[in-house]
Amino acid sequence: MFNMALNSNVSRRLWKMRNGDAKARMLAFIEIDSEFVRTLFRGLFNEEKELSYRISHFQFGCQVLMDEFRKNKPKSIETDHFHLNNHMCSLYLSLNQPMDYPVFYSNLFISFMKKVGVQDLPVDNDHDRFYKIGQILMKMLDENQAFKEQCLAVIPEKYHELGFCQYVTTDFYRWVAKRK
Repeated sequence: MFNMALNSNVSRRLWKMRNGDAKARMLAFIEIDSEFVRTLFRGLFNEEKELSYRISHFQFGCQVLMDEFRKNKPKSIETDHFHLNNHMCSLYLSLNQPMDYPVFYSNLFISFMKKVGVQDLPVDNDHDRFYKIGQILMKMLDENQAFKEQCLAVIPEKYHELGFCQYVTTDFYRWVAKRK
């Protein structure tokens, strides 16, 4: 199910890293202990718990599974599971709840914050602050009717049912961060 849910030529770039493949690693984790992985995802999506706790718990579980992976395959050169930088956790959260969670690109978020004049810049993995600002950005962008219409004009019609969601916020802060 996990493999089919993330089976897309369009979005493959979201989980393929320069030095590895987070989706492939998660599939290896599922082979090791599918129920443990299911529990990790349920915990990550549990809104009753604090966000930073959910993310750190998920990352710790991935580290436990990586240790088991290394134990099972001692000759493997694989050493990373690609879930410690918060990008993958934010991706899973946004795929589960696109109206609530933008995708976290730490360096681009910090660059965005610099460009909009923030003096107290966040640290690399300040996901709590990132999600708060994501909600603020989403509200600001959602209130701008002309911007919304332009976004929907660019988005292929087959995605219009999803509407105006946090992926727009993600694209917006990344665009601002990359602008010269």
